[in-house]
Amino acid sequence: MRTGNAEVGRSNLVLFCIIAFCFEAYFIFDYQINFFPRKFAPQIIRLILSAALFYWLSRGSNVARWLAAVLLGLGGVAGLYVVASAGAWISDHLSMFVFHLVFAIRLLTSQDIRAYIRESTY
Repeated sequence: MRTGNAEVGRSNLVLFCIIAFCFEAYFIFDYQINFFPRKFAPQIIRLILSAALFYWLSRGSNVARWLAAVLLGLGGVAGLYVVASAGAWISDHLSMFVFHLVFAIRLLTSQDIRAYIRESTY
């Protein structure tokens, strides 16, 4: 069985967190422009909570890893359901929902990320 490399795990985790945060910011921006421009405050709170979770995760918290995996997994499945039911398979949001699922699976299965979290002092 292969043991993970903590440095690779940390760099992968930080990269995934940055990409996920950019997707969140884009999704909120698109939501504000196209759908509900009056609901700006809850979207900003969501963005701040996402940033806090990703920061906590990048520090190496196992609780944050599980919380992020569950939230990203649920968000990815729910998003794919919405895209499928709307028949909008060629959607810019489809890539975000697929990324959420991939990120959730990587959080739970990557030996490198596990090694980083195991070695983390946080």
